[in-house]
Amino acid sequence: MSDNERGWKWTRVDSADDQEFQVNLSDKLKQHDWFANYGAQSDHFTLSDEDKNGNLTLIGSLPLSINYELQTNDVHFIIRKEKLLTAGLTPSLFNWFHFEEFENRMLQLKSPIEGFLFLLNEVLDRYTIDLYPSFKHIKMIHQKIEQDKTSEHLSQLIDFRHKLIRWENILMPYEEFLLTLKAAMGENAAKLLEYEKVHARIQKIFKLIQHYNGTINKLMNLDDTLVEYRGNEIMKTLTVFTVLTTPITALGALWGMNFKYMPELNEHYGYPLALSLIFISSAAIFFWLNKKGWTRNILKGKKGRDRKN
Repeated sequence: MSDNERGWKWTRVDSADDQEFQVNLSDKLKQHDWFANYGAQSDHFTLSDEDKNGNLTLIGSLPLSINYELQTNDVHFIIRKEKLLTAGLTPSLFNWFHFEEFENRMLQLKSPIEGFLFLLNEVLDRYTIDLYPSFKHIKMIHQKIEQDKTSEHLSQLIDFRHKLIRWENILMPYEEFLLTLKAAMGENAAKLLEYEKVHARIQKIFKLIQHYNGTINKLMNLDDTLVEYRGNEIMKTLTVFTVLTTPITALGALWGMNFKYMPELNEHYGYPLALSLIFISSAAIFFWLNKKGWTRNILKGKKGRDRKN
């Protein structure tokens, strides 16, 4: 438990089932036993309640982190006029800065709502830092696509898109919290400096995610185009090879028949004449295909495309 000179205190408990957490629920939620039976096990949410004296209570659950299987570490919270209670929030979760210094700064704020917004701002700041290496990762994938190293492109792009989905799943409850706060407090919420900071940071992260999603879509389209192009090149090469070998296949099949009377078999120069015919026929087909321009890209190959790029 931490008190400050401004008349409000911050209490941290291990679980939402803790007795101190339960007794601070609003009368409406106590009456229906909603939080105990459903709220603590539900998806992330934010609810507001106001007693007969006009005192506002905010109750909810927000994700602090999320893993690849979309499992989250959550913080449950109750924000009242002179008290902030959090369940599941431990200093070990904030291993990127000195927690005691953070707590002292937080308790200098005027109200529990501002203090909690300050806490959310620090959490979102960590999310932003984790997102920045994504640009380097996308650039690396782009370079590999350009270098024709396509074995893992699709799986990497899918993994990265899955990561962005996790980020979106984290951010939506934070945006819901701000909307609920604004609905409860009206325009007074937007006047809070910490509210503006959290709102701006959420918009920033959403913009980054939107930008990364757009880039990934372009890279996936590029990869699909390159795969289709390479498939067409392979089919074209195999087709040209098949056409060029047609004379030897046809003439070999003709002279390989086992008829008793085949005049060509008794010719003294039959073998060299057959080879000459096959060579001339294949050469004629090759020059005809080359004149049509159907063999130039095949002959240039990858080196020719690299020089052009």
